[in-house]
Amino acid sequence: MQQVRTSKVVPTIRQLARIARELHEGASFNITRLTTLKSLCEDATAAARFAVHLAQLMYRKMQEKACPFHLDPEKWEYYKQVVDEALRQMQRYIEHPTPEAADLVQARLSDVRAIQNTYRNQAWGPVRIIHSTEVLLIEYTLS
Repeated sequence: MQQVRTSKVVPTIRQLARIARELHEGASFNITRLTTLKSLCEDATAAARFAVHLAQLMYRKMQEKACPFHLDPEKWEYYKQVVDEALRQMQRYIEHPTPEAADLVQARLSDVRAIQNTYRNQAWGPVRIIHSTEVLLIEYTLS
Protein backbone atom coordinates (compact mmCIF):
# COMPACT_ATOMS: atom_id res chain seq x y z
CA MET A 1 0.00 0.00 0.00
CA GLN A 2 2.78 2.44 0.95
CA GLN A 3 4.61 1.76 -2.32
CA VAL A 4 1.47 2.54 -4.35
CA ARG A 5 1.08 5.91 -2.62
CA THR A 6 4.77 6.69 -3.07
CA SER A 7 4.63 5.86 -6.78
CA LYS A 8 1.75 8.32 -7.22
CA VAL A 9 3.65 11.08 -5.43
CA VAL A 10 6.97 10.74 -7.28
CA PRO A 11 5.80 12.35 -10.58
CA THR A 12 4.33 15.27 -8.64
CA ILE A 13 7.56 15.80 -6.75
CA ARG A 14 9.53 15.66 -10.00
CA GLN A 15 7.20 18.25 -11.53
CA LEU A 16 7.66 20.52 -8.50
CA ALA A 17 11.44 20.09 -8.66
CA ARG A 18 11.34 21.10 -12.33
CA ILE A 19 9.20 24.14 -11.51
CA ALA A 20 11.60 25.13 -8.70
CA ARG A 21 14.60 24.79 -11.00
CA GLU A 22 12.90 26.90 -13.68
CA LEU A 23 11.91 29.55 -11.12
CA HIS A 24 15.52 29.67 -9.99
CA GLU A 25 16.52 30.26 -13.61
CA GLY A 26 14.11 33.18 -13.93
CA ALA A 27 10.94 31.57 -15.27
CA SER A 28 7.56 32.62 -13.94
CA PHE A 29 4.43 30.59 -13.40
CA ASN A 30 0.80 31.38 -12.84
CA ILE A 31 -0.09 30.66 -9.22
CA THR A 32 -2.60 28.01 -10.32
CA ARG A 33 0.36 25.86 -11.43
CA LEU A 34 1.30 25.58 -7.78
CA THR A 35 -1.96 23.82 -6.93
CA THR A 36 0.13 20.71 -7.57
CA LEU A 37 1.28 21.15 -3.97
CA LYS A 38 -2.29 20.68 -2.84
CA SER A 39 -2.35 17.10 -4.13
CA LEU A 40 0.62 16.27 -1.92
CA CYS A 41 -1.31 17.35 1.13
CA GLU A 42 -4.14 14.86 0.57
CA ASP A 43 -1.97 12.21 2.21
CA ALA A 44 -1.44 13.25 5.83
CA THR A 45 1.93 11.48 6.05
CA ALA A 46 3.20 13.13 2.88
CA ALA A 47 1.95 16.51 4.11
CA ALA A 48 3.72 16.07 7.45
CA ARG A 49 6.96 15.05 5.73
CA PHE A 50 6.71 18.06 3.43
CA ALA A 51 6.16 20.35 6.43
CA VAL A 52 9.23 18.89 8.15
CA HIS A 53 11.27 19.39 5.00
CA LEU A 54 10.22 23.05 4.76
CA ALA A 55 10.96 23.58 8.45
CA GLN A 56 14.42 22.05 8.02
CA LEU A 57 15.13 24.40 5.11
CA MET A 58 14.12 27.40 7.22
CA TYR A 59 16.18 26.21 10.17
CA ARG A 60 19.22 25.73 7.92
CA LYS A 61 18.71 29.29 6.70
CA MET A 62 18.59 30.50 10.32
CA GLN A 63 21.83 28.65 11.10
CA GLU A 64 23.62 30.20 8.11
CA LYS A 65 22.28 33.70 8.71
CA ALA A 66 23.95 36.17 11.02
CA CYS A 67 21.91 37.60 13.85
CA PRO A 68 19.49 40.16 12.41
CA PHE A 69 20.44 43.74 13.32
CA HIS A 70 17.14 44.34 15.13
CA LEU A 71 17.60 41.39 17.52
CA ASP A 72 19.83 40.82 20.49
CA PRO A 73 22.30 37.95 19.73
CA GLU A 74 21.15 36.08 22.86
CA LYS A 75 17.56 36.30 21.68
CA TRP A 76 18.54 35.02 18.21
CA GLU A 77 20.30 32.02 19.81
CA TYR A 78 17.20 31.37 21.90
CA TYR A 79 15.04 31.44 18.76
CA LYS A 80 17.31 28.86 17.12
CA GLN A 81 17.24 26.68 20.24
CA VAL A 82 13.42 26.67 20.40
CA VAL A 83 13.18 25.96 16.66
CA ASP A 84 15.72 23.15 16.94
CA GLU A 85 13.65 21.43 19.62
CA ALA A 86 10.46 21.91 17.58
CA LEU A 87 12.13 20.28 14.57
CA ARG A 88 13.26 17.34 16.66
CA GLN A 89 9.74 16.85 17.93
CA MET A 90 8.30 17.06 14.41
CA GLN A 91 10.76 14.39 13.28
CA ARG A 92 9.84 12.15 16.23
CA TYR A 93 6.19 12.51 15.30
CA ILE A 94 6.91 11.53 11.67
CA GLU A 95 8.80 8.44 12.82
CA HIS A 96 6.21 7.42 15.44
CA PRO A 97 2.87 9.23 14.94
CA THR A 98 1.17 8.71 18.28
CA PRO A 99 -1.33 10.99 20.04
CA GLU A 100 1.34 11.74 22.65
CA ALA A 101 3.84 12.77 19.96
CA ALA A 102 1.16 14.98 18.37
CA ASP A 103 0.57 16.65 21.74
CA LEU A 104 4.29 17.35 22.03
CA VAL A 105 4.33 18.92 18.56
CA GLN A 106 1.45 21.15 19.67
CA ALA A 107 3.42 22.12 22.77
CA ARG A 108 6.41 23.06 20.59
CA LEU A 109 4.04 25.06 18.36
CA SER A 110 3.03 27.04 21.45
CA ASP A 111 6.70 27.63 22.29
CA VAL A 112 7.50 28.85 18.77
CA ARG A 113 4.40 31.05 18.69
CA ALA A 114 5.33 32.58 22.05
CA ILE A 115 8.64 33.82 20.62
CA GLN A 116 6.78 36.36 18.49
CA ASN A 117 3.72 37.01 20.59
CA THR A 118 3.94 40.79 20.75
CA TYR A 119 1.12 42.89 19.34
CA ARG A 120 0.84 46.62 18.78
CA ASN A 121 -2.45 48.42 18.51
CA GLN A 122 -2.86 50.28 15.24
CA ALA A 123 -5.75 52.35 13.99
CA TRP A 124 -7.23 49.29 12.25
CA GLY A 125 -6.59 46.84 15.11
CA PRO A 126 -3.82 44.83 16.75
CA VAL A 127 -0.81 43.91 14.59
CA ARG A 128 1.51 41.04 15.45
CA ILE A 129 5.19 42.00 15.49
CA ILE A 130 7.33 39.49 13.59
CA HIS A 131 11.05 39.56 14.26
CA SER A 132 11.98 36.55 12.13
CA THR A 133 10.27 35.38 8.96
CA GLU A 134 12.02 32.02 9.34
CA VAL A 135 10.50 31.49 12.79
CA LEU A 136 7.09 32.45 11.43
CA LEU A 137 7.38 29.95 8.57
CA ILE A 138 8.43 27.23 11.01
CA GLU A 139 5.40 28.12 13.11
CA TYR A 140 3.24 27.56 10.01
CA THR A 141 4.84 24.18 9.36
CA LEU A 142 4.18 23.12 12.94
CA SER A 143 0.54 24.08 12.66
